[in-house]
Amino acid sequence: ERISRNDPELCRKWLAEPLSFTPPGGENCLDAIARAGSFLCDLWQEHDQSQLPQPRREHGREHSRSVAVVSHGGLLRALITRLLDMPPQLILRLSIAHGSISVINWFGEGNSVIETLNDTRHLPLPGDTDG
Repeated sequence: ERISRNDPELCRKWLAEPLSFTPPGGENCLDAIARAGSFLCDLWQEHDQSQLPQPRREHGREHSRSVAVVSHGGLLRALITRLLDMPPQLILRLSIAHGSISVINWFGEGNSVIETLNDTRHLPLPGDTDG
């Protein structure tokens, strides 16, 4: 809303082509999705399954290798889009809250399962003075 008031032409361009629109000093959604794909390929190679110890069993449950990715919502949406092999236009249907946690089990290209998405239960509620 603030952008549409301050720069209606910029807002009009984004609304006309939300996937390919590049904001000043930024990247468009399609480029972000491509960058996310490159990152995932690099990550997979860096954590090549054949060179890592096998997952361990603890309390009857298998624990696999974990990698934490901390980033801003735009790139996290791009990563989720790639991990789930979603059509690029669906990136606009994802919302990632500040400080939220998402857990995605990734078994290689085209094989991912969402365990938790956009979880904010660990964050204090607005006006909460106990934490």
